[in-house]
Amino acid sequence: MGFFDRFRKRVQEVADETDLDELTAEEGTEEAVEALTTTDSRTSARSV
Repeated sequence: MGFFDRFRKRVQEVADETDLDELTAEEGTEEAVEALTTTDSRTSARSV
């Protein structure tokens, strides 16, 4: 098994173990607004 095959297998394992509900927030919720605000402030800081 080559390096790429091992990498692909590991990526697939991690993807299978990942709970997508933990990575997303419903639109309009406090959690979503907070995430967008944090992202916007980080983006603004980089462009200065």
